[in-house]
Amino acid sequence: MSDLPAADVTVVTATARTDAGRLHSIGDVARLLAMPHHVLRYWEQRLPQLRPVKRAGGRRYYRDADVAMIRLTRDLVERQGYRLDAAARVAAQQLAGSSAGDPALLSDTHDDARIVADRPRLSSADYASLRRLRDQLARALAA
Repeated sequence: MSDLPAADVTVVTATARTDAGRLHSIGDVARLLAMPHHVLRYWEQRLPQLRPVKRAGGRRYYRDADVAMIRLTRDLVERQGYRLDAAARVAAQQLAGSSAGDPALLSDTHDDARIVADRPRLSSADYASLRRLRDQLARALAA
């Protein structure tokens, strides 16, 4: 159950559509993005940028823009190492400058080059140094 006051919840009808496009149920989004329902609900609580519309019965419906936001946020967290709140801010900035309803952002085949982090890329020497440090730490913990 959301901690939001009732005024912050948008109620829609069963056949609702928004200007941004089709509405997706939480089950559809979970299948599309291969994410558990509980993670999506948790992210709703943690991320002010993510506010799906809700029916009177409390069912969540995500707009195309919400799905794009979730996808970019997940990619930044899992692939780029961002914390959840920072990833959501970066994703919101990127979506504000692009078409959030872009079908490429809604499918799993989107180009990863669209996910541009504000952090510099590590060189192979940096990775080698990090691997050595990881190995030293593992040896120290095993001792």
